[in-house]
Amino acid sequence: MENDSKNLLIHKMLDVSTVHLTAATLKWLGEHAESEEPNGFIVYAKSKYGYFIPIIEDDDDSLPEDNNIPEDLTKVIEFAQSQDCTWIMIERDAIAIDQLPVFD
Repeated sequence: MENDSKNLLIHKMLDVSTVHLTAATLKWLGEHAESEEPNGFIVYAKSKYGYFIPIIEDDDDSLPEDNNIPEDLTKVIEFAQSQDCTWIMIERDAIAIDQLPVFD
């Protein structure tokens, strides 16, 4: 069976450094990644130093106001959306992005 490259679905992923998130946000991500209860925010652990976050398309392509997502993470998600990404990979070895704030 031959693969038809016209039918391939390829997703764009933003590789972002953990320096763009506060320690509190990284802890928040860890709690959500380990949670077995549906919580309205999808995040997967990436080994012990990072996370994968799918960007779920809404009708208006924005985040709901009552989402409880930390502000620094919201900025990362909005930046990823502006770059037409469908996934975010957060890892400590990624390079810093000039357009995003940096935290200690």
